[in-house]
Formats: sequence, structure tokens, C-alpha cells
Amino acid sequence: MMKPTVDKVLKDVQLLSKRMRTREAFADELLNKVGALQSQLESMRVFQEETLEYEDIAKRAEKNPRKQLILCLAAENKQLEQLKMQNRTLETSLEEHELTLEMIMSKYREQISNLMRTNETERQMDHRNASSNGVASQTDGERNQVDADTSGTPVATDERLAVMAAIAKEVAEQSEAYSAELEAELHRLNAENQALRELLAIETANSVSSSPAGAGVSTVNSNTAISSTAARETNGSATSKPGEEWAGVPIVFK
Repeated sequence: MMKPTVDKVLKDVQLLSKRMRTREAFADELLNKVGALQSQLESMRVFQEETLEYEDIAKRAEKNPRKQLILCLAAENKQLEQLKMQNRTLETSLEEHELTLEMIMSKYREQISNLMRTNETERQMDHRNASSNGVASQTDGERNQVDADTSGTPVATDERLAVMAAIAKEVAEQSEAYSAELEAELHRLNAENQALRELLAIETANSVSSSPAGAGVSTVNSNTAISSTAARETNGSATSKPGEEWAGVPIVFK
């Protein structure tokens, strides 16, 4: 029976490693697909619940003289809930972006550390070689060769440092562009939210002008308090912690 050689064992190990990487990539792809399906199912479930709730409110308000105001408030609450959900989703997306950026920077710092250690080792080796040969026994050709070797190391070092600097610059530019897109989308969502609140205020004013004095004022004050409370909750969810000013951006900017 033939004993396995070292080369055969190494080839088998490489093959197994390649298969494991392939299966790991396939498993990651499946996990991503499952996560996307779960998000879609959750969105469908929430939409169905909100639709049923809105229809239930509409049925209850059939005989109410302020039906339009009630429906308007219900639609406003629905939109506020959707904004809260978008804020939570975008907060998760921002955290993932920060983790990815941190991982990239850690890899970059690790590469720089390895490069510095390699350069230090090369300098020490050059110094030992120069000291072991002896200055008196070196010929002119050997001196030129040593000079060429010592001058080649800084050139290679400069090239690697230039590559690392280009990578860092590209990462910084991408991060700045992403931050600008996040800020623009946040301003847009804030403007939409303000427009919704103004629309609700107009509807409330119209209802007050068309209803009896005592009952109308009481109902409008109550509904305005409800809308203000919902608006404060929305603003609170968007500005509750430092770093959540990007919470109004859709996940497509990821």
C-alpha cells in the first residue's frame, strides 16, 4: 500500500479548502435571500394590518358628522407609522454601513502594520549583511550592488504606500458621497413630514369652520393633540440619539 506523499496531502487540503469557501459563499447567498423574503413578508403583513385597521375606522365613522376629519387623522397616523418603520430600517442600514466601513479601515490598518514590520525586517537584514561582509574586503562592484539593493527597498516601499494611500482616499470619497446622499434624503423626508402636518392643520381648520362652536373646538383640540403627540414621537425617533440624523434615508442608498 502506497503512503500518501506530502504533495498529494497538500493538494487534498487545497481542494477541501476551495470546496469549503464555495459552500460558505453559497450559504451566505441563501441567508441573504431568506432575509430579503422575511422583509417582504413582514412588509406585506404590516400593510394588510394597516389596511384592515383603516377600513375598520372608515366603517365606524360612517354615521359620524366629522367622517372626513376622522379619516384624515387615520391616514396621517398611517403615514406616521410608515415613517417610523422607514426610520428603523434606515437605522439598521446605517449601522451595517458603519460596520462595513470599520471592517475596511481595520483591514487597511492591518496592511499598513504588516508593511511597516516588513520594512523594518528588511532594514535589519540589510544592516546585518553589510556589517558581516566587512568594509575593507568589499570591492567596488559589491558596493554598487549593496547600494542598488538598499535603494530598491525604499522604491518598493513608496509604491506600496502609494497604493495604500489611493485605497484610503477612495474609501474616504465613497464615504463622503454616501453621507451627502443621506443628508439630502433626510431633508426631503423632513419636508414631506412638515407638508403632511400642514395638510392636517388645514383639514382641522376646515372642520372647525363647518361645525358647532363648542363641540367643534373640543374635537379639534383633541385631534390636534393626538397629531402633535404622533409628530413628537416621530421627531423623537429621528433625533433621539447622536448619529441618527441619517434615519430618514431609503435603504437603496446602502
